[in-house]
Amino acid sequence: MEGPRRRRLGALVVLVWLGVVANLTLRPIDQVSTSAPCLICGQFGGVDFILNVLMFLPVGVGLGLAGAGWRAAVAAGFLVSGVIEALQWQIIPGRDASLGDLLSNTTGAIAGGVLVPGAAALWRARDRSAFRMAIPVAALSSVLAITLAFLLAPAPPAGPQVAQWAAPRPGFDSLPGVLRQAALNGHSLRGGDTLPLPVVRHPEALTAVVAVVDAHRGSTRRKAFVVAAANSSEEEAFFLGQWGDALVFRASQYASRLRLRPVMVRLKQAFGTSQTPATVTLEARADRRSITLARGDGPGVSVPRTIGLAWTLLLPWDVPVDGSLGFLNAMCLAVIVLPTAFLSGRASLGSVGRTATARAIGPVALVTLAIGLAPFLSGGAATSVLEWFGAGLGGAFGIVAGRLTSPRADLLPIAEPDRFRA
Repeated sequence: MEGPRRRRLGALVVLVWLGVVANLTLRPIDQVSTSAPCLICGQFGGVDFILNVLMFLPVGVGLGLAGAGWRAAVAAGFLVSGVIEALQWQIIPGRDASLGDLLSNTTGAIAGGVLVPGAAALWRARDRSAFRMAIPVAALSSVLAITLAFLLAPAPPAGPQVAQWAAPRPGFDSLPGVLRQAALNGHSLRGGDTLPLPVVRHPEALTAVVAVVDAHRGSTRRKAFVVAAANSSEEEAFFLGQWGDALVFRASQYASRLRLRPVMVRLKQAFGTSQTPATVTLEARADRRSITLARGDGPGVSVPRTIGLAWTLLLPWDVPVDGSLGFLNAMCLAVIVLPTAFLSGRASLGSVGRTATARAIGPVALVTLAIGLAPFLSGGAATSVLEWFGAGLGGAFGIVAGRLTSPRADLLPIAEPDRFRA
């Protein structure tokens, strides 16, 4: 792209970004402000930190395209973030200001400024240079796949847990029914009781919850507590609740220790099926391979812990899953494979025969192997057929896109010794 056009595009990116960020961050919202001098704030502070980094990437990219350099990105990210945090702290109702937001926003701007020259080098890469880049990208993608599998695995909370029975809480609806009794891993729960560590830290990484509820007809607009176990450090062993007419459940994962969002599973129409109150037994179970919900007198739902569920970890709000969003799992695997496949497609240009095949398939095969091994290393569920289809689609699309987006001259084969020929 020519210099003047590139600079105009960069300026446009910055202007559009400023409008979007102002709309997202400077509107009052209906919640209690909890501004604090913390870096990772709240139960899902890790999610907020990463999303803030992503939100400020465009300003660094725009300034990089405009030729301003990464130092300008640092200054712009810090100044814009500082103004936003000051307004949220002193003026805008319901907004939370923190040092963590200032740090994450500035980090995002820096990353965006560095991304421009790096992305340009990746885009220009072809033949041997693309192959040299494809190998480390494949290694990073493989590590990412294995890391995601472990983040999705169940993990007991580090601190002691206190049982929390159905009760009104800010941001939650009241439970329409009445909780009669509850148990965790066979241990009876009472509201306010501190749970014994052996109950919370089950040797098989098991969280099995049984609750008996007098369920009244009616749904909730927001989530409502049935029973949970948590502590003052915002660690949560599990949450069992009602949302609409559905039963929802989540349990602690290794991702929870990084303040990321654990998987929430939903059982539809678990409440409100009778005109009069009915006593129902609700069962929830989370182990290494799956998360299961059931109502005593009806069908249940079981969601396998596969790598494809990684898309839920960074959501800004709860999105319960019940097996009907499998296409998102497939897309998650496609995204993991795509960068390596794109570079592999570029690496195969200018080569013929086995050399071209090896360059196109080798790095992608490494990522595919990691996806296959990750569940066995973490103890999770094997990658589903639909997820494998997504990985294959991402690989095929990346290779084809890498070849087709290259200038026509690069599509012509260049004679080169075939190192893979016997």
